[in-house]
Amino acid sequence: MTNKYHKRPIYWNKAIDYLKRNDPILKQILMKVKRDIFLTRNCTPFQTLVNAILGQQISVKAATSVAKKLQEKTKKINPTNIYNASAQKLRGCGLSKQKIVYLKEISKINGFTLEFPPFVTKIGNRKIAILHEPDDIQDLIKENPSIDLILHGHTHRYRNEKINGINIFNPGECAGLQKGRNAIGLVNLKNLSFERIFF
Repeated sequence: MTNKYHKRPIYWNKAIDYLKRNDPILKQILMKVKRDIFLTRNCTPFQTLVNAILGQQISVKAATSVAKKLQEKTKKINPTNIYNASAQKLRGCGLSKQKIVYLKEISKINGFTLEFPPFVTKIGNRKIAILHEPDDIQDLIKENPSIDLILHGHTHRYRNEKINGINIFNPGECAGLQKGRNAIGLVNLKNLSFERIFF
């Protein structure tokens, strides 16, 4: 998935509308802000955690310098590179002993990549989008008409349909809330058929 840095998050308008409906003070403020102004992200969720640690008890300028050195030493700030970097290399970036411990710990715990929804990937010759809430599916389809399959959750309701030729599947309830109706789904990527397994 290509990270959409410096672009409007897919959830932005929905979040603004929610705040306007539920907070009268924020509504007054948000009504004064142009709709084309929005916050963006400039790094991965893991790097956001790293930046929070780097910035503890030092100035923004110093933290920026440390982050730049860390980027240069590790080539890319991700759990694998931080975890495998020697303490000596990390100290060379200007990190204290305790910050190195923190970074190693979050790298060990978060040894995976966090993705913002929708996560779009390719398995075999199938392009698949995965997201939790289905609210933005129409926008997702407009932006990615070549997707073969969309998988979502959130509703706890079974869904197996096509929109504009794109298969959309949700196996339904699997959280243990409805005894006898809990199900997980299996997808056959060759023919895009779906099977539900109840438990």
